[in-house]
Parts: sequence; C-alpha cells; structure tokens
Amino acid sequence: VAGSTATPVALTGRWERIGAGSSFTCAIDEGHDLWCWGANTLGQCGDGSGSNRPTPALILLDGEPWRDLAVGVFHACAIDGGGQLWCWGVNGNRQVGVGATTATVLRATQVSGAPDWRRVAVGATTTCGLRGPGALWCWGSNHAGQAGVGAATAQLDLPTRVGDADDWQAVAVGTRHACGVRADGGLWCWGDAEWGATGLPAAVDVPTLVGADRDWRDVAIAGDVTCARKGDGSTWCAGANRYGQTGFPAVIAAPTPVVDGPP
Repeated sequence: VAGSTATPVALTGRWERIGAGSSFTCAIDEGHDLWCWGANTLGQCGDGSGSNRPTPALILLDGEPWRDLAVGVFHACAIDGGGQLWCWGVNGNRQVGVGATTATVLRATQVSGAPDWRRVAVGATTTCGLRGPGALWCWGSNHAGQAGVGAATAQLDLPTRVGDADDWQAVAVGTRHACGVRADGGLWCWGDAEWGATGLPAAVDVPTLVGADRDWRDVAIAGDVTCARKGDGSTWCAGANRYGQTGFPAVIAAPTPVVDGPP
C-alpha cells in the first residue's frame, strides 16, 4: 500500500511469521516462502535490487523453505529449512555477519556456512543466534558489551561463540544489551545497564544471571526495554519507560510483573 495508513490493511494469503523494521517488513507465509516489502535502498528487503518495494517481494535463494525470521532497524536475518542462516541490509557495524566491509549488503547472503542454526535475534546493530543444541553466537556492534564475548570491543565482524554453554533456549537483542533464557529456566542478560533493562546493577560484558528465578520461558527486547515471560504465563518488564513501554509509570530497574497471568 503506497503512502501512510492509519487503518490495518489485509495482505493476501496466510502468514506464519512477521517482523517489522524501521521502514520495511518481512514475513514467512504458510508455504514457508519469505517475502519483504517497504524501504530497500539500504538492502533491507534482501532481494538485491536496492529499490523500494511497495508490495511484497519474494526472497528466493536455494529453494529451501524458511523457518525462522528476525527483523531489526535496518537489517534482517532468516534461517532456511536446511539450518542455514542468511542476513542482509545495513552492515556498518558488521551486523550482517558475512565478513564484508561494505556498508550495506543488498542481497540475502549466507552467514558462516554452518548448517545447524535454529534461532536468530536481531537488534539495532547487533545480531545473535543459536546453533545446534543451544550454543550462543553473536556479532556486530559490541561497544557496550552487548555481544557478550567478554570484551567491549567496537564490533565483531563474524559470528563469535559466547561462552561454552550449549543449553540456550531463547535470545533477544536490543540497542545496547541482550538477554537469553537457558534450559534451567534462568534469565541471563549482558551489555549496558543504564536504563535498568538488564535487571542488573551495572553493565557487564558476559551473560550474567538475573535474580534467582528458574521459570523463565522466553524473552523479548525493543531498544532499551526487556520483557520476559514465565512458565505461568505472566509477563515481566524492565528498562526505559519514556512512553510507558514497560507498562509502569516510571523506569523499572528490575524485572517486574506487568500482569499476574493470562485471564
């Protein structure tokens, strides 16, 4: 749909996954095809054209079905049915992870060649993913330690293993921090702690356990806000709150329940 619209517009077909960036959208349909549309001058749609896409454009590579998708501010990544990871878009902080020094990667490009990627998370300029049984890898911007590798270097050009744990179940990435959930239900965060989004008292550059609870199931991050879900269905949030995004009237420096559970 050209121009802006304040009314939801239905897209043809049925969709299984969708992600929205700053000015573009990508989605996987029920046939496991990947489509992107919107701004594309920086390669956000990954079709290699560099031209804006006012309607969904099919991202067809090797014929494999797509099974996971993550969309950031100006870049995106997806995992195909063979466990291969592909990324595209803005690459100024090497967040695409292909080793290229170009500022943009216009076409979806394979990352690392490993065939065992199972989950990917995209932040503003940092990307993380899970491989095999649950090994955590991160790359891109690391100026605040958000890649979790133990040294706050400017950036990581290629996927780099984070610690030696192989039981990560979920991971999420923001602007300057990241968090994940491990098999024992523990919530771990790392990176900048300025707005309290990590739930930790200070910045850390390696994954650090948040609290003593062991019933976390999933985590999501947007900018400087973190929300996580427990096994009972309750949602807890922490971090910046300029627009009430944590569900509370003030900055929350530790995970705090938004609701007691589903109705």
